[in-house]
Amino acid sequence: MTFKIEHSAQAEVDLRNILDYISFSLHNPMAARDFFDEYNRKIQLTAENPHMYGIISTEHIKMPGLHKMPIDSYIMVYKIDEDKRRIMIMRIFNQRQNYFDIL
Repeated sequence: MTFKIEHSAQAEVDLRNILDYISFSLHNPMAARDFFDEYNRKIQLTAENPHMYGIISTEHIKMPGLHKMPIDSYIMVYKIDEDKRRIMIMRIFNQRQNYFDIL
């Protein structure tokens, strides 16, 4: 049974900003579409196997139990709720960013 995928309000903003950046700042709407397709493909894989990607293991993260999944040059961070069979996508950001500051 697959898990339900939900996005935090910040993750929705993150995704919108990434797509806008690729499409408008980089002037590459096809790359934005490709990123979105890859994002959806990986989300579906994660919904079917939530533990597919590892837990972020560091004492610098305020929220324990967060998983990170790479998508091209970005990282999606999510939390699994086993009881509710839900995956909450917390943030999506460029892999060059310091995620200790973001999370």
